Amino acid sequence: GVSGRALSSGGPVPQNVKLADASLLDEEPPAVDAPVAGRAVAAEEPYLDSVVLPFGQAAGAEESSPDSLKLNSKVFGRPLRIDVLHNVVRWQLAGRRQGTASTKRISEVSGSGRKPHPQKGSGRARAGHKRPPHWRGGAKAHGPEPRDWSFKLNKKYRRLGLCTALSQKFFEGNLHVVNSLSLDSHRTRDAYEQMGKLGWSNALFLEPDSTDPNHDNFRTAVRNMAKIHVLPTIGANVYDILKSEKLVLTVAAVQALEDRLTRPLTRKYWERNEVDREEEANVDGDLER
Repeated sequence: GVSGRALSSGGPVPQNVKLADASLLDEEPPAVDAPVAGRAVAAEEPYLDSVVLPFGQAAGAEESSPDSLKLNSKVFGRPLRIDVLHNVVRWQLAGRRQGTASTKRISEVSGSGRKPHPQKGSGRARAGHKRPPHWRGGAKAHGPEPRDWSFKLNKKYRRLGLCTALSQKFFEGNLHVVNSLSLDSHRTRDAYEQMGKLGWSNALFLEPDSTDPNHDNFRTAVRNMAKIHVLPTIGANVYDILKSEKLVLTVAAVQALEDRLTRPLTRKYWERNEVDREEEANVDGDLER
């Protein structure tokens, strides 16, 4: 019941095992098949090439040549990990649950605790009170209680899930980079026409700052468009990325994601740079005021 393939990569054959065909040990292990479409493969180079599209211009247009952008392979070149994506999405959805479902137990149901009728002689089933679960208006047996559905997931694991989702969109060809999200008009019709030219009917847009005044027209135009969502980079999450067909990032959003997902998770105070210290001092000053 032991195959030669399982033994060919390991040590010597045990004495109590006899192979029907001893030549199997001399065969070379089979070559690994090429990755299928849609499966992310870890990049050997530190950076990956991407194309920056001028927003509102269809890919392949002749008016202007798109620029190129280098993407960090540690963020956009991770191999596919379905188990990690599944666990992170489950963690996200569990945290969204309200956990307020509740039913009344026997001690909470309104009703007398007096014995409704004698134990014997009436012909009815014995009962000790008027609140049993099988009676009309009684309690609920084993019903839901208010609870917290969230559970802990390590920071490294959550970061790996976000990098895996970004990498999967890149290897699928569904990750697009634009120079800006600024529009001349705030009309939904104009934004809808530009989305149609690019084929972005179901897309998630990430911008570094949700209060950028240059993107006000874009946010207003797509606010009531179905399957079009805009999030800041700090709100980028695995569930929304996987739920959307296309992922559109600005150049500034790419830099913000790379800075966020490549910095150390824990840094000692004396290892932080001066910019971080000044930001912390400003935050503390604002809180005091």
